[in-house]
Amino acid sequence: MFLQDSITNVATFVQRAALAAITGPQDSVDEKLACLQRKRDAMVGGLNSIAGIRCPTPSGSDVSKTGMTAEEFTRRLLHERQVAVVSGTAFGSQGEGFVRLTFAVPDEDIEAGLEGIASMLRN
Repeated sequence: MFLQDSITNVATFVQRAALAAITGPQDSVDEKLACLQRKRDAMVGGLNSIAGIRCPTPSGSDVSKTGMTAEEFTRRLLHERQVAVVSGTAFGSQGEGFVRLTFAVPDEDIEAGLEGIASMLRN
């Protein structure tokens, strides 16, 4: 066997595992998808209930009406409320006015994050 064979090709057992994952039962995938959709809906609903934030489904969260740039919003939220989001500008200049959040976290973290955002904007 040559070095190139071990670094340029996927091992047979890995290929078989991938095939089994793709063609086998998808119950766990369906469960995870339903869970993430529920979390997304909770996040979107919570964001839309906060004055100054608009979050269409499934696009990014529009924070332009808060009077802050995406970077300023991101920094203030982290420093004042210990809630981490990513500025839309991290993905290019067209991301100005938007932030990216994750909902692939426990429900309690979503609730705490939404409360942190609302609390920061109330003050």
